Amino acid sequence: MRDGVLVEVTGRTGGDFDLGGVGFIVANSADSSDALSFRVTPSGEYWLDRYSPQNPDGYKTLAIVHDGAIHAGFETPNRIGVLVRGSQYTFYVNGQFATSYDDDALRGGIVALYVDETSEQGTFLDVAVYPAG
Repeated sequence: MRDGVLVEVTGRTGGDFDLGGVGFIVANSADSSDALSFRVTPSGEYWLDRYSPQNPDGYKTLAIVHDGAIHAGFETPNRIGVLVRGSQYTFYVNGQFATSYDDDALRGGIVALYVDETSEQGTFLDVAVYPAG
């Protein structure tokens, strides 16, 4: 992905498992087994997971945080964003800073919309990409 960009989208999680969610995944463009996912859950948390073949289970959960900026509930919309600057990824929920992560292995990675595998469904609306020089 081009350096200095902000990607925003409104996401909703369907189903009945409150640990699933919608968000973003950043994959290394050369090796998609290296990735970072950020998702918001219907229970009002965000999860940050790092996928890598070096992790014994294939991934490592970096953070599970209950965040008051997240609108909890199934089918409840949340505006999520990721600011990409080099190897740093900064995540936002409903206009509020959530967390950031810096990893040279993900520099220039591909940002994609993400529905966690435990979710029955997820929907996205109003995708926007802004230059953030």
